[in-house]
Amino acid sequence: MHEFMDVVRHYATFTGRARRRTFWMYILTGSLLAAGLALIDEALGLRVSTRLDDDGLLVSLLTLALLLPTIAVTVRRLYDTGHSGSNL
Repeated sequence: MHEFMDVVRHYATFTGRARRRTFWMYILTGSLLAAGLALIDEALGLRVSTRLDDDGLLVSLLTLALLLPTIAVTVRRLYDTGHSGSNL
């Protein structure tokens, strides 16, 4: 959880490096949060439509909130592996 909060605190930092553990713990924690919110969406009936592949309201808000931090940590991880993040 520490790695997740560290990435969110530096949500728009595209310079520097992100360790492998930081990147994957961020992805894992974000996925677990999305799965939990999907269950809450389903229980509360907050799905936008009846299609199974549509996200609910809470998952959509989480996705929107984590969009910039996800791009930033991905770019920093690419820098750490010796690749350019400018091709994203």
